Amino acid sequence: MSGIVAGGRSRLMGCLLGALVLAACRQPKMEDFTPKRLPSIPVTATWVGWVDGGAWIECSFDAKQDANWCTVWDDQVGNVVTRTYFVLQDSGKGVPANELGYAFFSGDFIELADGRVLEPKKFRGRERDPWESPPIDPPRGSPSASSE
Repeated sequence: MSGIVAGGRSRLMGCLLGALVLAACRQPKMEDFTPKRLPSIPVTATWVGWVDGGAWIECSFDAKQDANWCTVWDDQVGNVVTRTYFVLQDSGKGVPANELGYAFFSGDFIELADGRVLEPKKFRGRERDPWESPPIDPPRGSPSASSE
């Protein structure tokens, strides 16, 4: 009888150890790494990133420009990284708002959850210096934005 009890204990210990290992190895969720939203970042912006950091992104579709007006904020200090029109890399067109789901921001490009890539409209069709920063255009509707 003591052999049965001992065997049961070792099975129980094995199950407990297995459960602990599974709990420790669970895939972390994005919410685990989402930083605190800073006051300069609107509630409509979405955070994308991982343990090493990320960015807050907000885009809307502008039918007149056939492009997405996007603002990207640094997730640590809340500064605007880029604010300009973005278009799909392959077609040069904007993405309807209901199709905007963000995967990450590369520093230049916004990769969407479906694998498509948005690039700044100003970069389209030209070679650019790899050290050139993405543009920060004036907000839409401002006097200096009249050339858009």
